[in-house]
Amino acid sequence: MKTHIHFAILCILFVGCSKKENNQIPKSTKIVVVHDVTDSFLLQPLADPVLNLYDFPQNKEQEAAFDFVVLSSRLLNPVKPLHLADDETTEEDNTADDPQYRDKLITKFYDNVRTVFRELPNRFRNQQSENRSMCFCTIVSQVRRLASSRYEKKLLIVYSDLSENNSVFNAYSLEDMKELQEDPEAVGNRISQQCTIPKNLDGITIIFVFQPRTREEDERFMDMVGMYHMVLEKRGAKIKIQAHNDNFQLNDE
Repeated sequence: MKTHIHFAILCILFVGCSKKENNQIPKSTKIVVVHDVTDSFLLQPLADPVLNLYDFPQNKEQEAAFDFVVLSSRLLNPVKPLHLADDETTEEDNTADDPQYRDKLITKFYDNVRTVFRELPNRFRNQQSENRSMCFCTIVSQVRRLASSRYEKKLLIVYSDLSENNSVFNAYSLEDMKELQEDPEAVGNRISQQCTIPKNLDGITIIFVFQPRTREEDERFMDMVGMYHMVLEKRGAKIKIQAHNDNFQLNDE
């Protein structure tokens, strides 16, 4: 009987330790927001729901990085990076021993992120009239940067309908979309020839944010998402989709 009791206690301790490991607070977080400016969408990026993902109230000591990337008709797109070093590093500059020093730095990081959300997209509104978009390679380039980074928590948030429109694939072509529906992996492999995808994407979560106006937009978006599932999830990335921009749910519920 004692043997059974001891075994049960060990099981409970093992499960408890596993839960602690799974819920471990990250020492560093990087979030990349990709904003498609090739069309006018119902949902636009909001800063505060993204900032909430850092969970600074529970994790003030972490290192934080943020990139805002414009998705346009071009392969080379502007990137606005922001960075906040971890508490140990920033404390070296706290020569006045200000007890609020870290809180002030976090507030400044918040303000800088909000400024980027407010100002950067407006500089590229004129590209909405261009009948061309390079969604896949723009997204993959950011996935590649995340894969090679040292951050523990890695998130890529994409505000786009994912409608590729270039010489390799046209999401507005009935012929191309039929091919995508019949063999999304083959289409994904063809588009992937434009840009190298890392073999290991473990630890990267990708969230696609889009609210369709019509059923046609909805179906086209879901077909495109299916291709990303095929190409990226088999390499270890987690993909989520949502039609709201006021919060993000990272749990697998």
